[in-house]
Amino acid sequence: MANVQNTANTREFHTLNEAELEIVNNYVEMFECSEEEGLKFALEAGEISESESSGGGSFIPEGFKELKFHSGHPKSKFTKVDKMSKKAKVDTPFETENWYYGAEFPTDDDKNLLLDKVQKGEELGMCPEMIVTHIQYSGQRFIPDAQDNISTILAPNMFTDSQKQMIDTKSKRSLYELRTELFAEYGGKENVPNERKIKFEASIFGLVKTESGWKPFVLKASIGKPEYNTVAKYLEDSKGKVGNTLLCKLNTEEDSSSDGNYFKIIEVIEPLDPETKKETRPFVMSNMKAVSKFLAEQKESVKPKEDSTPEIEDEEDPFSN
Repeated sequence: MANVQNTANTREFHTLNEAELEIVNNYVEMFECSEEEGLKFALEAGEISESESSGGGSFIPEGFKELKFHSGHPKSKFTKVDKMSKKAKVDTPFETENWYYGAEFPTDDDKNLLLDKVQKGEELGMCPEMIVTHIQYSGQRFIPDAQDNISTILAPNMFTDSQKQMIDTKSKRSLYELRTELFAEYGGKENVPNERKIKFEASIFGLVKTESGWKPFVLKASIGKPEYNTVAKYLEDSKGKVGNTLLCKLNTEEDSSSDGNYFKIIEVIEPLDPETKKETRPFVMSNMKAVSKFLAEQKESVKPKEDSTPEIEDEEDPFSN
């Protein structure tokens, strides 16, 4: 792991909301670093706003929770809980190859995982049923300690017009501008080194079916090789249809050629039956409003700050005539 300079963070832990804390925890797991270092990485990547009140930075609208999958990865919190449970001679609350909604992993002041405080959330099985209400896209590039990491706000698709709307939260430049500059620097898209690439990421919003009812979720998915593209099949199957009227499932299957990696593909099952459509309609409308508000806040957060200095009009020169 790269060394982290001792620079002061512009945010403190007590100012982070639940979604921002989860982003920090993701970096802690990814780089096996302290939470202070994870916070620094999240700030550098632009995934957490430097200002508590700016409204930007989080990828989760209010009231939503992220879907989490227990793949058995040795660095994941799920696996750490499994190992701690075995050592304590108690049953782990989690099972591998299962999705969870609302799982929580509290720590003490020394950042040690508190086994007795872990919350299982709701277990969804390996292929949870869902209704997709929105799919939005962003551009991402992150390398620890790099000064030019990129994390943009969301836009409806990956075409040029949307790339111009994807504003990097740090530089306030559009993804289209950044990509054009990058391709020119390396003499073409195909020549850009992997560590310098700006990759697209999908944020999927919707309702997931739990034992206690339909709940609002968000799922982040990388857009890369066709076999790992979470949304491609859904987009094809739902073409010409209203997405929030379709019952879907999130298929999860381990890649036989790569242990520990999983295909996660959203597949349309069938149109919602009248009873389910009536049941979910209020939740769909609530989702639409929450995501719309969230996207508007993101756009507002990357607007240039207006100069608060009042403009002083030039006084008329009495000798000018």
